[in-house]
Amino acid sequence: MAGEGVVGGADGVGDDPRGDPDRFVPHQKAEDGQARRLTPLGRCRDDCGRLARRLAQMARSYDLLICSGGVSGSDADHVVAATLDAGGACAKLSLALKPGKPLAVGSIGRMAILALPGNPFASLVGALLFARPMLRGLAGGEGPGPRTIVGRTMEKFGHRAGRREFVPVRASGVADCGAPLLEKLGRGGSARLWPLVVADGLASIPAELDDLAPDSPIDYCPFDTAFRL
Repeated sequence: MAGEGVVGGADGVGDDPRGDPDRFVPHQKAEDGQARRLTPLGRCRDDCGRLARRLAQMARSYDLLICSGGVSGSDADHVVAATLDAGGACAKLSLALKPGKPLAVGSIGRMAILALPGNPFASLVGALLFARPMLRGLAGGEGPGPRTIVGRTMEKFGHRAGRREFVPVRASGVADCGAPLLEKLGRGGSARLWPLVVADGLASIPAELDDLAPDSPIDYCPFDTAFRL
């Protein structure tokens, strides 16, 4: 994770009760049963030179680096510049996605880089859409998009056309057609994390649609299967 906004246990910084909301335990197996070596690398301070040196060091050992934070474009966001300083290539992407930006992709030598947003909800969506297919590709798989099933909306899902939106949902029953009946949690917005904590998964509203009426079909990504490799 790039940045000093959250205190973790890396770079000589002591533990802090705030913790790191983007940290995860890398226990993952692909569908072929083979474990993939995933290594948490800690947090780096907001220092472009220091980050560039760490990136160059990582590029000698890893095939893919996934990081969060450091790509918003402020004076304290150095992932893109540090990647270039380390001899690599990197560019920010402009996506019609909510949440899920800013996001950057790049490489240093053979190591690919995926820089996710610092916000945990936006980072989770970016991991679902981009990190999982990249990991599958590196492992020899085809790297399809998110695993989805068709659910039905339990109530009206408000949405403004123009961006694909992911919303936290709870499976609150079964529709007459047999599909899971989905309840939207919270008022939306990537800053509200409690709805995400209690959700069963994410529902995806296409960019071309406005509000969804009750009992509308909707793509549903259950957390218990969405991130399997």
